[in-house]
Amino acid sequence: MKVGYFVETPVEHNLTGGVRSFLNLIEELLKLGIEPYVVTSEEWTFTDKLKELGVPYLASKMLRPFVGTTSRVRFQREKYWIKTMVNNRTRTKVLKWFRQEGVELIHINSQFAGIIGSQVAQKLNIPYVYHMREYLDKDFFVRFYSDKLVEKYIATATKVIGISKSIQRYYEEKLHRDVELIYNGIPVGTDNVFDTEDRLNKETLELAILGRVNPAKGQEEAIKAVELLKGEKVRLHIIGFTGKDSYELKLKDYVQARDLPVMFHEFTNKPGEILKTCDVGLTCSVAEAFGRVTVENMLAGLMVIGANTGGTPEIIVDGETGLLYQQGSAEDLAEKIRWVIANKQEAKQMLQKGQKRGLEVFTIQATANRVQKLYEEVCL
Repeated sequence: MKVGYFVETPVEHNLTGGVRSFLNLIEELLKLGIEPYVVTSEEWTFTDKLKELGVPYLASKMLRPFVGTTSRVRFQREKYWIKTMVNNRTRTKVLKWFRQEGVELIHINSQFAGIIGSQVAQKLNIPYVYHMREYLDKDFFVRFYSDKLVEKYIATATKVIGISKSIQRYYEEKLHRDVELIYNGIPVGTDNVFDTEDRLNKETLELAILGRVNPAKGQEEAIKAVELLKGEKVRLHIIGFTGKDSYELKLKDYVQARDLPVMFHEFTNKPGEILKTCDVGLTCSVAEAFGRVTVENMLAGLMVIGANTGGTPEIIVDGETGLLYQQGSAEDLAEKIRWVIANKQEAKQMLQKGQKRGLEVFTIQATANRVQKLYEEVCL
């Protein structure tokens, strides 16, 4: 089966969760006989990965039809029409390429890939799948320029995939249609699955929060929890720092002014090197669509503590494979960390169950098999 994919290009050109999830999925789908043709906005690390996999791609500018949740649409009209003109040129290129290659189905990896994929599918009269990997408003504070675009291109997709029950419910209500639940899957290997024997043995409890640094991911909440733990031997590692954003710099200033035990690590595509030295993995997002980092922490053998919002409670079985805390409350997060300090043996049993759950439930093979089955359904 020949499938055309539309994949977003993150602003920082980092291999973010959505992009990494796509690459993992493609590697498995290739084994299942899927022939991918990928459209992305430009040449970057992602296209290097496609070259390694031998996957054909087209790099052509795609601009997102979004505005901030607090922005007034009427002030964004000029920008929107400029974006539309740029996107129309790419649409023409893709139409020609997909016709020549005989693409049978289109899969849009994320809403950040925009609506071009759905427009191309409708022009070619082939089915298309929309992969909902984010809420947009709750986790990225953006929305589509026009709700009519959502209704016309997303709500009418042949299939819509949600990466968690939380996302599934959210879009079933928003789009007034069924959404297929397919959890993200993560490959396992020696670079991300580690022995748990060394966890919670050190005098200092090493905490880690992994992912892009912005308000939606809750790094500030984690820092304030550490501040409340004054007197306890803890250290927080923030992994994903670029030092370019005002929010990031604000956090660094806050830490330095209070001399808090917090270390900032640059974004890395191989977080395992840091995670295997830590004990506790934090997920403090306002509303995590799925929580790939939570699963990565579990696989790495860390005790996981996550906010009780979004898809996180679907991954962490509270009190069994990790702990949930009240999102927005640094005090409650600090209490959960104190519990780990006071109950290390019980916490160790919990993290071992968490790693087992990660290995059994969230595999990339299971995800790829579900996606292939969905492809077969829409192409019948």
